[in-house]
Amino acid sequence: MPTNSQIKAEIVKKLGFFPAFLEPAMATPSILASLWQQTSLAYYQNPLPTLFKEKLFVYLGRYCSVPYFVICHSCSLRCLGMTAREILTLNRSVLPESEADLTEDFEYLNQPANQDCTWQTNSEIEHSLLRCAVLLFVQSSQAKTCRQTVRQFLGLEMYNYLITLLSYISFIHQWVESYPQVSYETDRRAQLHLAPLLLEEIELAEYFQANQAFSINTLEKSQLNSNFLKESPVHTNLCQERFRLCFTNAPFPMMIHRSDGKILHLNKSWQETTGYGLEEIPTLTEWIRRADLKHQEIVRSLNSNLDHEATFQRVVNSLLNLPNKIDLNSELEETTVTTRSEVTVTTRHGEKRFWELFSTPVAQLNDGTELMISMAKDITNLIVTETELLETNRRLELVLGASQSGIWHWNLQTNLVKLDSRALTILSLSEHNFDGSYASFLQTIHHEERQSIDLAAIKAVKAQRDLEIEYRIVDNYHNIRWVKTIAKPINDLANRVVAMIGVVIDITQAKQNETQIQKLDRYLEQDLVQSLDELKTIFNALPYYLLVMKRDNLRISYCNQSFAASLGFDSSEQLLGKKIEECFSSEYREQFLQESEQVFRTGKIIHQLESRILCEEFYQFDTYKIPLTKPTGEIYAILYLACDLPDLIAVKQALSKRTIQLEAANRELESFSYSVSHDLQAPLRAINGFSQVMWERYQEQLDDQGKHYLQRIRANSYRMAELIEALLQLSRVTRFQMQCVSVDLSAIATEIIAELKARQSHRHLEAIVEPNLVVKGDPRLLRIVLNNLLDNAWKYTAHQAKAKIEFKAIPQNDGNLAYCIQDNGAGFESHLVDQLFIPFQRLHSETQFPGTGIGLATVGRIIYRHGGKVWAQASPDSGAKFYFSL
Repeated sequence: MPTNSQIKAEIVKKLGFFPAFLEPAMATPSILASLWQQTSLAYYQNPLPTLFKEKLFVYLGRYCSVPYFVICHSCSLRCLGMTAREILTLNRSVLPESEADLTEDFEYLNQPANQDCTWQTNSEIEHSLLRCAVLLFVQSSQAKTCRQTVRQFLGLEMYNYLITLLSYISFIHQWVESYPQVSYETDRRAQLHLAPLLLEEIELAEYFQANQAFSINTLEKSQLNSNFLKESPVHTNLCQERFRLCFTNAPFPMMIHRSDGKILHLNKSWQETTGYGLEEIPTLTEWIRRADLKHQEIVRSLNSNLDHEATFQRVVNSLLNLPNKIDLNSELEETTVTTRSEVTVTTRHGEKRFWELFSTPVAQLNDGTELMISMAKDITNLIVTETELLETNRRLELVLGASQSGIWHWNLQTNLVKLDSRALTILSLSEHNFDGSYASFLQTIHHEERQSIDLAAIKAVKAQRDLEIEYRIVDNYHNIRWVKTIAKPINDLANRVVAMIGVVIDITQAKQNETQIQKLDRYLEQDLVQSLDELKTIFNALPYYLLVMKRDNLRISYCNQSFAASLGFDSSEQLLGKKIEECFSSEYREQFLQESEQVFRTGKIIHQLESRILCEEFYQFDTYKIPLTKPTGEIYAILYLACDLPDLIAVKQALSKRTIQLEAANRELESFSYSVSHDLQAPLRAINGFSQVMWERYQEQLDDQGKHYLQRIRANSYRMAELIEALLQLSRVTRFQMQCVSVDLSAIATEIIAELKARQSHRHLEAIVEPNLVVKGDPRLLRIVLNNLLDNAWKYTAHQAKAKIEFKAIPQNDGNLAYCIQDNGAGFESHLVDQLFIPFQRLHSETQFPGTGIGLATVGRIIYRHGGKVWAQASPDSGAKFYFSL
């Protein structure tokens, strides 16, 4: 079962706040879950209108001994758009005590005209239903007629939802009455909306006090600065509790200060909005300095008729209750001025805000200074919106001007049409020939179209749909012009169309362009016919067989004369519209249709050689099946292109014979190379052996010159042995029978580098091998490749103090991988790269870097046998990169 914290989080996610009446259930998760489930099903998910449910809660809140429901749901009604005066009227409504009080309501609900109406938008029906629901709540056993009337009007389903809600309200009343600590003051709805409600309609506070034991004593008195009460000589005459509630919880910034500039108190909203407290801005001078306050506009008026100033004065009068016994300065009473200023304020955090600031004196103190109250209204969003609106209007003006458009509005209730200046210009109207009536507007339309346009407008209104029409007008110079009108309907609350609003566009130029385009189309159509005839002549002259087959019906839509002749037809027109099975033999027809379906499905060209018997003769064709696509990419047909290859069989036979000869020659050459290399080993071993004997036995008898000659004989015989071994390896690589399996190149490279390090352990080498490089190939041959490449990298980095060898994979443009061995060794000239893979070609001298010149040639042969390629990149003294792919 979920914990209470999890349930609370779910409720907050659903509602945006946690209702205060659920707090007592937090101790028991099962109770909290049950209470929330009932609340959710019976109240929040109940399909009755939200406004109806909230009003019912307010009505029935009178029958609860605590004010929680009346106050919280009154605040909810304010969120739904009701004014404070409407909420007060609702709370003061007289409720029925018996069915006798509902006679008029029963009659109203039973009227046939009301049976089929939408009661959710009818305030009178809603009022009668609310009164009936109240009686069902308080006198259920004596409300038989009421029950029947409501059930008949709502229908069984909605009636059941109403009874469910009433049962829930009864239950929740008992729940809250059982926990006196549940207070509206901790409920988010009251925290946000109670103070504005009371400021808007102060009589609500008196109502709550008189009828619901409305108490504000729980408000901390320390929230209002005590210095104000001490310094003001009229503090004992203030209605302190009401003042604290309204002033402290007001949702807008408020300040109490003296006329000499000393600030007495700042409410919570002022401090939160600006970031400054009383200790930081004790005077108006300090406030102006810190907030960088700048006046935008100052308006002063005596007995101003401006609504916002009069409203502010009523708020001040409701905040302060000055008894008659206080002797105010008569001049102050007669000349009380409300000051309105528009100012920019910089908060502590550097944010600039726009305020509408109201200030007024409320009393004269004993020392002659005035007690002042200032209230700020944040109009930042309004200023930003006005700026954006001005920018939008400017852009709209540019768009309307650029598109030659004007705005029109047709009021269906008054039958008047309003046109802006651009619309008047487009329609060639002025104050002299247009009186604003719909009839006058119709007169602008060409007489041949006037009736049809009027009918189209009436149909759009009745069908409640958009209007889009084009028509002609006659301008002041008797020229015909084209106009396009686009409009949308505007509905009232009863979903009736009350107006049409839209734009009028001058499309004369577009119509003229359209006429020109039509003329051009006709010309192009004629030109196209001529071009097609020319193409047909060209296609018929080509030594190719051409055929186009449609995808939707597999019929021939075009073929050239050569194709028709190959099938025995006199002309290509005889084949048009025929199906493929009527043209090809049954054996080839199936092949052709299968390959065509493959082209349609994949969108890829099929290129192949075909052998066919035509007119009892054997032919070889080089054929293409090419997809033809629309601009959208959809394949709509296939182009079949075939070229006759009369000498193909003879060429094939010659190539086959030549291939056999080349293979035999290669085998003989490989056998000869192997035999020569093998047979040279025996005499070479003899030379090595006898030279070794001479060195060991007759060294003392030889002079220095003789010793030098003998050493040269031995060194060259060793080199000759290396060359012969390399040739044998090259020969074996060519003749070796490959076995293709998975090969871990990373593991082989790691082993080879370890062997190289063991051979010369004194060298400092940084080796980097990318792991898990696995390929398909012959493991013995690929080891030879890596051994040659890594041995070269080892050899050519011998002169580097810190040698580095790296083996890695590099993605190629075709999606495959290339494998790279990179070093920081001697490198070579890039223009010599083509010599690297030729046997016995070396780019460095034997004294610099010893070698046979066979290793890279062997690498090339192995990679070629694997179907890959090998290449290199380098520059002198900057290392080399050897790549290969498989």
